[in-house]
Amino acid sequence: TPRYATPWQVSLTVLIGQLPSYPQQGYQHSSWLTADGRHLVMADETHGIPMHVAKVDTLSNISVVSMFQSQLLAPAQTTSIPHNPFMAGNYCVISYYHDGVQIYDLSDPLNPVQYAWYDTEPNNTTYSGYQGAWGTYPYFPSSTIIGTAAGKSDGTDEAAAAAKTGW
Repeated sequence: TPRYATPWQVSLTVLIGQLPSYPQQGYQHSSWLTADGRHLVMADETHGIPMHVAKVDTLSNISVVSMFQSQLLAPAQTTSIPHNPFMAGNYCVISYYHDGVQIYDLSDPLNPVQYAWYDTEPNNTTYSGYQGAWGTYPYFPSSTIIGTAAGKSDGTDEAAAAAKTGW
């Protein structure tokens, strides 16, 4: 299994571009295109590895143009794991193990700015394991975002959390 982002046009099974290596590379887990299709937001599901924004409008020349990561417990702890990013307009909604739901404004993909956050597992400050937010869904017509969790650090299950965005 490749450890890099490789877009494929499946109907033709032709390699149309790739990013075989990039700064602070981890285990590339999931990605989402911006609405204009020019940038790809990439989550490496690895402790301490930041989110990456790649310019993909020229598939023969894909490049990382910015990186960002949760700073919820910084500077003491910055090893939270990003899981599944989704783009909703200019906002990137990310589930972070340990740091909950994080929302970044990517109006300028070169300079992502934290917009909002909700910590689903505030008692997990050691950043071990995979407790906390596991998934988000930002596409309800009501502008509500839900976040689901993989479990609490005390071993109990956790339900979903919901917030209204106002965008």
